[in-house]
Amino acid sequence: MKFACKAVIFDLDGTLLNTIPALLRTSNLTLAKFALPPIGEAEVRQFAGDGVIKLVERFLVHSGGVDACRNFLPQACQAYQELFAENCMFGVQPYDGMPETLQAMRQAGLRLAVLTNKSQDRAEDNIFGLFGTSLFDVICGITPQRTPKPDATALLEVVSQWELTPAQCLYVGDTNTDMQTAQNASMPKAGALWGFRTREELARFSPEYLVERPTDLLPIVQ
Repeated sequence: MKFACKAVIFDLDGTLLNTIPALLRTSNLTLAKFALPPIGEAEVRQFAGDGVIKLVERFLVHSGGVDACRNFLPQACQAYQELFAENCMFGVQPYDGMPETLQAMRQAGLRLAVLTNKSQDRAEDNIFGLFGTSLFDVICGITPQRTPKPDATALLEVVSQWELTPAQCLYVGDTNTDMQTAQNASMPKAGALWGFRTREELARFSPEYLVERPTDLLPIVQ
């Protein structure tokens, strides 16, 4: 399927950037503050994607059980956010081929945006630190006023701001949350198989595209 694509909106963690080292480091530093055992990369891949509260809730339950989550969740969320401000760039890198893919999209006249369940400040740290300040037209992270994915409100607001329809855009993400977000916006979606989750998870949402590498997006949108 090809379509008259005018814009591409990307998830951040596991789609644009491999942020596993930063997420893992911050999660384990947080757990250590509560004398709980560390988690591994496999757990981070499953726990990330739905915002800070869900991430912290999941690793507390995994490492300390339901009681640890009940007793420590607010303090652990605060600790995580403070630690993440210091560690959000730790080991973070773009996926192979992603910078070249984004540049090619930009040269083709496509609008580019980021929609993430990471906080606005940390999303900007990641994007500006590794892609500069001019590549993306819009960066939408979590703020007190913004509802996290899979709610599609922010996604539709970006499209409306550009005076486009969802059918003229492509959403690219690597988790079930991303696929649900695009589905809720009635927007064509591409599952990023290089990211945090499995082909099987993404395929359950019948994405229009499943792509093995970032450069595979170019024939779809050009």
